Amino acid sequence: MSILGRMFSFAHNETYTRAIRCYDQGQYEEAIEEFAQILEHEAAADAVTLKLARFYTAEAHTQLGSDAMKRRDWDQCAYAYGQALTLQPQYADLHFHRANALWKLKRFDEALFHLLRAVDINKKFVKAIIYHGIVLYEMGNRDEGLQRVQEAIDIKPELKTNDRFVRAMEYHNKGDFLNALGALETIASTEADDVLFHANLADDLYRRQSYDEAIEEYRKAISINPRYADVRNHCGMAYQMLGQNEDAVAEFKAAISINSKYVEAYVNLGNTYRDMGDSALAREFLDKALEIDPNNPFARNSIAAA
Repeated sequence: MSILGRMFSFAHNETYTRAIRCYDQGQYEEAIEEFAQILEHEAAADAVTLKLARFYTAEAHTQLGSDAMKRRDWDQCAYAYGQALTLQPQYADLHFHRANALWKLKRFDEALFHLLRAVDINKKFVKAIIYHGIVLYEMGNRDEGLQRVQEAIDIKPELKTNDRFVRAMEYHNKGDFLNALGALETIASTEADDVLFHANLADDLYRRQSYDEAIEEYRKAISINPRYADVRNHCGMAYQMLGQNEDAVAEFKAAISINSKYVEAYVNLGNTYRDMGDSALAREFLDKALEIDPNNPFARNSIAAA
């Protein structure tokens, strides 16, 4: 049973029990339907049950929003977080996540509304302030957008230790507003969890053969921390699938420079050189893979095909 459900020993009605069971099993849409029956008949439920029903309904919508975000289904994401907000309007994170989805949908005015609400609730919500600046920048209010990002950096001094804002300003001053925007997006991403989020999203996009979008997410992860060998290798694989072999080679070599015994990266590099028609280099890197792992089946099969 869910944590809050275990905190109370009183007996709930059967509808609540079914709803909690659905929630605990990850059946969020079914849970919402069950909880809705309680909320629609408030007079028949006690105050604590109603409070828990509202809480778990909001949580179920939040989980659906998170799942939609991973799928990049921004319409569903915005809807789900919007539903959660009808029950928990005081949660700054919900406003932020809905704003992010609305921004992806180019519904800029709505995104700004929720970002401002998030900052109203939490005056030092650095990510919300940064994204407020990003949305303004993309809308063409570039000076105001940059000012908001600078305000966020002033609140969180550790952001001053990276060069992302400097890089964004360099692009901006050259008139390269698209790359400036991309650099601004990475400023708020400073934690390993953010790297993992973008990398996992990229892996999912790769599995769905959305290679361009996968590369976009891998590049975000790399911008946050370029020292993850797995991310560099996977990014190279996405480039390879698009036939962008030189970019793939650069990523595989970056992975090897981070981890000199990364067998998979050596195999991928060898296969890429083979596809480029350079048999000698292909054999060199495949031999290196076998030197590290003599029984590696991928290296052996690749050498046989070289």
